[in-house]
Amino acid sequence: MKIILIKAGAVKSVVPFVVQPLGIMYVAAVAREAGHKVQLIDAKSEGLSSESTIALAEGFAPDLVGISGFTNEWESFEQLGRLSKQKMPKVILVGGGPYATSFPKEILQRTPFDYLVLGEGERTFLDLLESLSKDGSPHKVRGLAYRENGVIAYSPAQPLIEDLDALPIPAYDLLDMDLYTKHVTASPIGRRRNMTVMTARGCPYRCIYCHNIFGKRFRAKSVDKVIEEWSLLARTYKIQHFEICDDIFNFDRDRLMAICDRVVKENLDIRLSFPTGLRGDRMDGEMIAALKRAGTVMISYAVESASPRIQTLIKKNMVLDKISRTIKETVRQGIFTHAFFMLGFPDETEEEMKLTLDFALRSNLHTASFFIVTPFKATELWDYVPENWRDSVTDDWFSFQGGYVNLSSLPDRRLMSIRQKAYLRFYMNPWRASRILIRHPNRRFLPEALLILLRQIRNKPPSGRSGR
Repeated sequence: MKIILIKAGAVKSVVPFVVQPLGIMYVAAVAREAGHKVQLIDAKSEGLSSESTIALAEGFAPDLVGISGFTNEWESFEQLGRLSKQKMPKVILVGGGPYATSFPKEILQRTPFDYLVLGEGERTFLDLLESLSKDGSPHKVRGLAYRENGVIAYSPAQPLIEDLDALPIPAYDLLDMDLYTKHVTASPIGRRRNMTVMTARGCPYRCIYCHNIFGKRFRAKSVDKVIEEWSLLARTYKIQHFEICDDIFNFDRDRLMAICDRVVKENLDIRLSFPTGLRGDRMDGEMIAALKRAGTVMISYAVESASPRIQTLIKKNMVLDKISRTIKETVRQGIFTHAFFMLGFPDETEEEMKLTLDFALRSNLHTASFFIVTPFKATELWDYVPENWRDSVTDDWFSFQGGYVNLSSLPDRRLMSIRQKAYLRFYMNPWRASRILIRHPNRRFLPEALLILLRQIRNKPPSGRSGR
């Protein structure tokens, strides 16, 4: 089959982050390995409108169009689906990614998608292609949502892929590597020739705000496989900066140490950033030192809240004393250190928010982000959203900056005021500002980083979208 895979999305002005579409790169690799002809269009990175994207797809005369998107890219996802069927009525239309996994019913009610791939997509997509090519009975494929006689139906869940080494290397060759040097990435380092990479899937922790795309069982590529991929990127594609997007890279301490040792042994001249993937209270000085030797320049730790009650409520159960020591040690060893905090958990009080702010202010973090809690569907946190709010889901719900769904005990204005004051008090500390200037891995990016920060501070929810 001739297949076009499209990454949906538009670059938002408040948080203009763009990363490589790793999900469809894996899907492209398995489809191509099975003999299909595949092309990728990253509409977000190329800044394409939905109309321009589908015009490009038409030129390939595909048999199948696959569209992937995050939940906050839902409008683009649905527009691309409708246009695909308008312009190419006979094409098989398949959706996947976090949005399709979280909102299959809504998507199939509103759009002409033929099939939605739910959860981990490689095996399901490959099985779907095989079924379409042979007996035409894709409803037998596990891991799908679809319509049957006008009714939305779901096939049994697809088992998770146990042997990640069996997956082919993502289809890096289908990307314009230079395109991503024009965009800001997920880590606060700025523009550079980079690649998002994944070495493991799944996380055994059960934080209530987290998606469950890859399950709760840790599955990892072997050290040899990781080094093979990184060597290819470094030596063939001349990529020096890697951003690790694992759910929890440091779950297996021995594996982390072995990967770092191999990077040094293989003389890979690379730089590692961890915008996600390192649980702070599982770190120790030796692990941080190993990451430093392997080229790590930036680490983000997701603290979320410094309230013990909130930590229990959200099932993160972070050991606060331990993460505090981890932050201090990471900074001491010369790694630029960022942290994520969240405000507005269910029934959270102003006193509990103050605990979080005090934690951030006392720390020697270089930078920090203060997000308003966003209850995504298909997470346990969604259960806290009142029933009468759920039908009014809009694009604004899915902004990490917003406060569009206020689950806390505070009025909307007060919640947003606390968030703004958190940013101002954190960044207006002259000692912290000077340390950012001295330690930032890419000081040329700092003027733009300041503009992004100011947009985040000033961003407010539209009137009437939240609950208080």
